[in-house]
Amino acid sequence: MICQNCKKQTPDDGKFCQNCGIKIEEEKSNGFCRFCGEEINSKALKCKYCDKWIDSRKEYEGIGGWLLLPTVCFFIIAILWLFCFIIYGIAIFSPEGNLNDFVTFLVSIPLAGLSIYSLVLEFKRKKLFPKFAIITLWIGAIATVILSLVDKDYSEVGGGVIGAVLWTWYFCSSERVKNTFVK
Repeated sequence: MICQNCKKQTPDDGKFCQNCGIKIEEEKSNGFCRFCGEEINSKALKCKYCDKWIDSRKEYEGIGGWLLLPTVCFFIIAILWLFCFIIYGIAIFSPEGNLNDFVTFLVSIPLAGLSIYSLVLEFKRKKLFPKFAIITLWIGAIATVILSLVDKDYSEVGGGVIGAVLWTWYFCSSERVKNTFVK
């Protein structure tokens, strides 16, 4: 047989390669690839013929798919809330400053911080990320309600609450989220 490590001939009955000393494992087949139908090794994680993951958990892992959308949104939200912090911070010290400016200034500080921290947890693939992202989304929805009560404009309340409900469902039920955030 040929050693898979050093690619040299070694006796068929040996457990270790005589050339490099690595343990020789027989290729055993226990089935067929569910994608291409070729015979596969029992220990294979990926099909060597079609290059697809045998274990579907690996297929849905990493920041991709629908998980890209909240990632982009957290970036945008962090930038917008930091912008609000600066603009409304300047506005509250101007003669035209009002209660709406002050409330928006106060709300922008924690929301910018929560969004940035959510991104840090996400890119470190921390197990805490899905729960923290849900908390951040709901605090954002509550902040939208509070700001709407102050400025009497309720046009954004529905979108904030519906978004929080949908993304809460996604973070709780997604295979990608379960397989990605394990540290």
